Amino acid sequence: MLDTYGWSGGKIIFFLDFAKFLVCQQTAKTFIIITLIKPWYLIRWNMLRASRIGHLAVNTELYCCEREANINFPKQKYKDFY
Repeated sequence: MLDTYGWSGGKIIFFLDFAKFLVCQQTAKTFIIITLIKPWYLIRWNMLRASRIGHLAVNTELYCCEREANINFPKQKYKDFY
């Protein structure tokens, strides 16, 4: 079926390998940048559990309460990503 559109198996494999290469390259660049700015600016990664609505609501509310009360927050500049 793919041959009717002018695609052969080799072209698809090359495209997928090239896409993986680009993703790995971008990930490496991001990691290097984060590592270099870490002494001046802290970047924290967290995960919100969205599989159940209760965890999504409670964990988000706990984060907001901790932020208002300045609990578990560093003294240096930081950015949280979810």
